[in-house]
Amino acid sequence: MPDLQTNDLEEVRRRLGLFFAQNQAMVDRYIQLHGTKINMKAIQDVRDEIETMPNLAPITQELASTPNYAGLDLPYFTVEVDCPCCSQKGIPHRELRASAMAQKNDPFLAPVYTPLAKFQPLNFLMVNVTVCPRCLLASPDKKDFIQFNRTTRQTVPSQLSSGIIAEIQDSIAERQEMLERAHIKPEFQLCPRSSDVAILSYQLADHRARIEAESKHQFSIFKRANYHTRIALLQRQAGIDDTATLQKALTLFKEAYYRTDFPNANAEFQSCFLIFSIFLRFNQLKEAREYISVMEQSKKDVEARKDPAAVQALNTWLGMTKARWDDRDNPRLWETPS
Repeated sequence: MPDLQTNDLEEVRRRLGLFFAQNQAMVDRYIQLHGTKINMKAIQDVRDEIETMPNLAPITQELASTPNYAGLDLPYFTVEVDCPCCSQKGIPHRELRASAMAQKNDPFLAPVYTPLAKFQPLNFLMVNVTVCPRCLLASPDKKDFIQFNRTTRQTVPSQLSSGIIAEIQDSIAERQEMLERAHIKPEFQLCPRSSDVAILSYQLADHRARIEAESKHQFSIFKRANYHTRIALLQRQAGIDDTATLQKALTLFKEAYYRTDFPNANAEFQSCFLIFSIFLRFNQLKEAREYISVMEQSKKDVEARKDPAAVQALNTWLGMTKARWDDRDNPRLWETPS
């Protein structure tokens, strides 16, 4: 990122606020040391300095207190992870407790959560993406971060390769621009999150997955497509038009299908079902029907693999596809479960 020089102090404070996660102590210290010239190395130097000064405000925001639900338990637990890109410590990562919520799928297989007895209500989809407050690395998978195994007393490194980590480090300005365009406070550590923060968290996760895809990392296109079905669900739940997001999901699922970017056969034919479903949702019946044919024509090749799991996956998803085609005139077909 090139240095930014401006005489507008308020503009400098606003931009520094984005880089320092709205930590005003850091903003003030930066201006005291470096004036109004914004430089990434200087930003990092201030972060490193203030982390060692306990009398200054911390980088991360405190978790929001959840409403009092008369003794109901939280449906998730929190573990702390560290960022492999900027070394930020103690980032909260939330994991769903076993048997805390029932899960249904929306028409595009994005999860809709409902609480079970004794647990507080929460749309877990809104908080399950972990976001580094410093460099905005985002992922719903804690393996992308650095973990500490309390059983073995060992640090578990990020599963991201050194090359991808370097690309993520070099692209911090892009993520800061995403945050700036969203016009929202970066309250990623709060729980529950607002809808716009939840949507942005998945958009940031997609930014990471795009870097993985550009590095030819396996399954990254498939991940991106699924992130977009989740963004579309969050938009629908917030009363926002999801058309453009579903169209992007369709493009990515098709790219994943033609590149065979899948972890297994089940994901391959699930993607066919989703491509079909999005075409059907857009009332593009000819295109939707073509993917029924694609799955039917795949039978011979799948059977030749002599892989019973692949055959079962194809039969399952083909059956679901045909059932949805038969039900295409049902006015409730595209309703989101409540």
